[in-house]
Amino acid sequence: MILLIAPGNSIHSHRWYSHFSSKLDMVWFSLHKFTNTQDESKQIPLSVSIPMLPLHMIKVYLFIKSHKISTIHVHSIARYGFLVLFACIFTKTKLIISPWGSDLVEGSKSFLNKFFIRYLIKRASLIHVDAAHMSNICEELVPHSKEKCKHIMFGANTDLFKNKSIASSSKFSFLSIRNHEDIYMVDLIIKAFAIISKEFENLNLNILGSGSKTEDLKKLASQYQLPESINFIGRVTQEEMIEEINRNKVVISASIRDGGLASSLGEAMSCERVVIASSGKEDENLLWIDHGVNGYLFANKSIEDLVEKMRQCFKNQDLNKEIGLRARQTILKRYDFEVEMLKFEEIYNEFIASKA
Repeated sequence: MILLIAPGNSIHSHRWYSHFSSKLDMVWFSLHKFTNTQDESKQIPLSVSIPMLPLHMIKVYLFIKSHKISTIHVHSIARYGFLVLFACIFTKTKLIISPWGSDLVEGSKSFLNKFFIRYLIKRASLIHVDAAHMSNICEELVPHSKEKCKHIMFGANTDLFKNKSIASSSKFSFLSIRNHEDIYMVDLIIKAFAIISKEFENLNLNILGSGSKTEDLKKLASQYQLPESINFIGRVTQEEMIEEINRNKVVISASIRDGGLASSLGEAMSCERVVIASSGKEDENLLWIDHGVNGYLFANKSIEDLVEKMRQCFKNQDLNKEIGLRARQTILKRYDFEVEMLKFEEIYNEFIASKA
């Protein structure tokens, strides 16, 4: 049996569990409420309360001792890693960690978190990363840990995320696809759209997602007095996400930092949409997006550069279909979910077959 420790409110965690629980015996513990419970006996919620954390650590340890757990797999190690501390110390169960980018970049800045993250890196039998810079940070924290790093992408379901004929408005529409947090800089997209709206008519900006900055973003949008051109759609299901991507012409991400290719961008590219993505020192969009060939890149935090790329998309619409086709080919070759998960299935089977 494999014990998955991961956020129950993450669509990526649900996709991971859905894929592997149909093939392998897997139980899932989460500190967050499950947004989609498929099997209540195998998806076990724990309260997110910090005072309860020691009790949760004991519960996880006792569960591992009383069940035939061959492997523990932790996603998002900065918080969820603490749940397996007792199990890591008092058992020899194999440990796989999938640190998220913020775990290594932000988490390692705190002395306590850095100490704990270093312990997990040392204790892990395998470290799953989806970006080269993440394995480099692991190496900086713990020498020779890079040897344990396995580079596997989270991938896009290319059978679901594909170009579909969906009725759209007559306006040329841009889609903001990231959540409403500082790191994703949705405010920059709104400001850029306000500028380009003065140059061209029949433009539209649709904004997906939610977060701690949602109300601030709505206030910002209202300042530009474009009530019919800026639409806040909110959180959507996977099916609705596919429809929204296909309903819009261009998908934009202004994130300050991405590790590997963001899943939402990969899904948009899989749908043959033109993507405009920020390019900074700490992300790898340059490795995925060939500027002007399968998408567009703009300088991180630059409103002027983003406006210019939006302008190019609007003025050169004949190229959009070609760019979209090349984007999907990139995803099919390098970011297909089934191909990437097959790599991890082999790892799981190897761990199950070997003795703890």
